[in-house]
Amino acid sequence: MSRKSIFTVVGGAALGLLIAAGILWVEPLAAEAEYVEEQEPVSPLVAEVIRKETPQEAAYTHESTMTVTAYCPCEKCCGAYSNGYTATGAKATQGVTIATDPDVIPLGTEVEIDGHIYIAQDVGGAVSGNRIDLYFDSHEDALRWGVREKIVRWAG
Repeated sequence: MSRKSIFTVVGGAALGLLIAAGILWVEPLAAEAEYVEEQEPVSPLVAEVIRKETPQEAAYTHESTMTVTAYCPCEKCCGAYSNGYTATGAKATQGVTIATDPDVIPLGTEVEIDGHIYIAQDVGGAVSGNRIDLYFDSHEDALRWGVREKIVRWAG
């Protein structure tokens, strides 16, 4: 038998042993993984951390095309309510605060517009039905936004 043949036989046998060992080693790991999945989380805190680290699809139950306008805390936009606080008592924050019709989107609801999450914290005289007002810190930014039609998603 030539050297090449010996190496082929020995190499094939070694590969066969590695494959067999791999199968024997993987089966207990799979059983252990199934056991771990069946157990409850150690604590609610651990479960919350896992939930936050695991990307999840948001469970939106509503989707609608809405007219999205903008406002700021100035007297032109808010009149007598130009103190920078919302109907919920929260300080209005650009990138967070939106005004909604509470009959359509209740206050406190998280709302997705263009992949960004806002919170319905305010109401407004001109905000009714399928209309949302985005809060901006400056009147110029609110004017730059203008009026846009957007797909809006929320749960509730």
